[in-house]
Amino acid sequence: QWRECVVGLDADGALAFGLAADEQRAPDGAAETSEAVEVQIGFDLLIADLLTRPAPMRALFIDYGPADATPGDSLRAFSQGEQVSPLARPGETDLTVDVDFGRLKRLAARMGLDVAGPTPQGMFLMGLGAQARLNQLVEANPDHADAIFNNAQRLIDPKDMGSRFKAICLSSTGLPAPVGF
Repeated sequence: QWRECVVGLDADGALAFGLAADEQRAPDGAAETSEAVEVQIGFDLLIADLLTRPAPMRALFIDYGPADATPGDSLRAFSQGEQVSPLARPGETDLTVDVDFGRLKRLAARMGLDVAGPTPQGMFLMGLGAQARLNQLVEANPDHADAIFNNAQRLIDPKDMGSRFKAICLSSTGLPAPVGF
């Protein structure tokens, strides 16, 4: 049985997570073995908006999340660079979740857009010529070569942001494949 996660007050009057009392049907696309599934509403509105744009149109999105699995419980909050409870200080923290790239891809294709990706950020950046650009920057700034290399490495290396972040491109139909994919 499925129940929506809700926010309410606990016995002490503090915000707390709980489950809705009424049973619901499983969210569209939820795996039967998933214990928690984030349903990211708004993707269909985003895609509908993109479809109203004059062709040719491309939209590039880069963010973190799994390429093809529905995120489970990925809600996090940050304050001054530190992770805190999402309910600790409402309105004073930055809330974030992993993007459901698989669902975005399926919906965009179903609604008539061409989809490239999702592709790991490192592969995407290398496909755009990151190595050549790195070489240019190091040559032009030899005193900062180590910092330039380390920063580029962080963006590309799968151990850092290179695989955690993904790139996806949604396009009007009939365009050539986008660079980097």
